[in-house]
Amino acid sequence: MSFYKDENGIFVTNSSHEVSFPIDAHTGLAEIEESSFWFSHRNEIILTVLNRFPLTGDFVDIGGGNGFQLMNIKRINSKNKNILVEPSYEGCLQAKKRGIQYIYNGLFEELDVSEYDIHGVSLFDVLEHIEDDFKAMNELIMKLKSGTRIYLTVPAHNYLWSEVDPFGGHFRRYNKRMIKNLSSELAVELEYFTYFF
Repeated sequence: MSFYKDENGIFVTNSSHEVSFPIDAHTGLAEIEESSFWFSHRNEIILTVLNRFPLTGDFVDIGGGNGFQLMNIKRINSKNKNILVEPSYEGCLQAKKRGIQYIYNGLFEELDVSEYDIHGVSLFDVLEHIEDDFKAMNELIMKLKSGTRIYLTVPAHNYLWSEVDPFGGHFRRYNKRMIKNLSSELAVELEYFTYFF
C-alpha cells in the first residue's frame, strides 16, 4: 500500500478505512477542543509524561483525530518530525489547519516506517476502539524498532461504562490489571501507569 500527496498536502491511499468511531465527530470535536477542560487537562498530563519519558526522535500520533494533541507535542519535539496517522479525512483537514506538516489519511499498518526515525508512537484514546487489542498492539510492535516507546491513554474502569461508550465506538474500558496483562502478553515493559480524571 502506498501513499501519495493530494491537493491538500495530505498523504492518502486508495484504500477504505473503516473504524469504530462516529464518522462525523471530528468537526464537532474541533469546535470544543480549544476551550474544553477535559482536552486541556488531558494534554497537560500527556506533556508531563512525555517530559518524564522524553522523545528522542520522530513521533507518530496514531488515530490522532484533529491533531490537537500533536500540535502541542510538536512544541516539545520540534527538532524531529511529528506525524499524524488518522483514518478520517475530516480529521486530517482539521490537523492541516493546525499546522501539522506530516499527515497520513490511513491506518498505521499502511505507513512505511522506514521513511522516518521513529522513537515514539501514541494511541491516545484509540485502543478501546479496536476489537482485538492484542492483535493490533502486536502488529504495531512488530513494525517498530526495539526501544520505541508507546504512549497510551484509554478510558478507565468498566463500572463507568455508559451509553456514551457504544455511541463512541468503544469495545471496552481498561484498568491497571488489564494493561499489565496486555503488556505481559506482548512481552513489553510497562514503564509507567497512572489513572487521571
